[in-house]
Amino acid sequence: MLTIVESKRKKPTLLFDNYRYTQDKIKNTTIYWKCANRSCSGRALQQDSNPPKMTKPHNHESNEVQCKVEEFRMNLKRRIEDSLRPIKKIYREEIIALHTTSPHVTPFTPMFHEMKTSLYNARNSSYPPAPRDINDVKIEGIWSKTLNGELFLLHTLKHSIFGTLESLKQLSECDYDHLFFDGTFKSCPSPFYQLYSVHSVINDLSTPKLYTSLSDKQGPTYISLFNSLLNLCHVNGICLNPKFVTIDFEQAAINALKLIFLNAIVKACNFHFNKCIYTKLQELGFQSAFINKKSTDINEINVRNLYKKTCALAFMPPQEISKLWVMIMDEYQDIDNIDAFYDYLTNTWIDNDALFDYTLWNYYDFESLRTNNNLEGWHHRLNNDLNNVVHPHFYMFIRAIQNDYA
Repeated sequence: MLTIVESKRKKPTLLFDNYRYTQDKIKNTTIYWKCANRSCSGRALQQDSNPPKMTKPHNHESNEVQCKVEEFRMNLKRRIEDSLRPIKKIYREEIIALHTTSPHVTPFTPMFHEMKTSLYNARNSSYPPAPRDINDVKIEGIWSKTLNGELFLLHTLKHSIFGTLESLKQLSECDYDHLFFDGTFKSCPSPFYQLYSVHSVINDLSTPKLYTSLSDKQGPTYISLFNSLLNLCHVNGICLNPKFVTIDFEQAAINALKLIFLNAIVKACNFHFNKCIYTKLQELGFQSAFINKKSTDINEINVRNLYKKTCALAFMPPQEISKLWVMIMDEYQDIDNIDAFYDYLTNTWIDNDALFDYTLWNYYDFESLRTNNNLEGWHHRLNNDLNNVVHPHFYMFIRAIQNDYA
């Protein structure tokens, strides 16, 4: 059995019949190997891709353990270069695999702390230097393509848009008339501020179609992004005209969507609507009503019922919302210190000039999906792929979305 590994000096090393060889010379298609032991005259030659042949014998015994350790080092470094998984986990997996097949070798393998520096160097050497500033970002070669070699970088000016022309076309098809836009910050690579993605959901499965890296979450940035998206479609003969778009309660993004996608009905996630109400009640000091849900305290029971009925407004006829809200306030007016919550809900969700118009959060007679919870599962997977690192290395991020798209 033969294996070619790389020496510490980045030179090819042949492991053959439990002997180690270094490359002596190459002539035409023949490689001449010499024993790694300088006091040994052992030689071998290899023609084309054929197995090597020993041409001079060795003056020492073969060393299976040493060769197995070299293979272990090689397999470990290759996995570290090709994978985004934590280095220590990969090391542990390789040690276990080696112990399973060759338990007599594991006592001679280097400990993790002995290899740590070289392993991290191997990981870092497989990526270009990370840009320190957005103006320094240059995405070229394999980083601008999918793992299959297809164009993956669609736009590179103020923001990078990753995806393929096929995914762009799919967003325009009738099966994808409900799109989901979402931003996340943890998995966004430095020097960008947030990762903004466009998804479709088919059979309750969220599928990312486009990945974008943005410098901030301001209105002009969203407008620029959505215009770039429409221009990309126009240049490629694609009509992007979604019927519905679901988004979080982010005013700048909502305004930009309404401005650019004139025919789309923009809806905010119902789960996040409920969460906003729950969070406000917590902020105003009503935590105990939810900590002990079996509490018989009349004040806490009323708080829980108030929360449920307030959330239910999202499914009531729009023309009835104001009247129903007044009835809810009257029913629970005896809750201690509840006026601040009533003011918040009225000013943020109910009034005609409220921060968020009822058309965003009301789902009465709406037959499509009401939440973007499917995207949370995708965020979790992506964060796991990036080892839950906050603002990961720029090119590690690209590799993660390349893997995700594949």
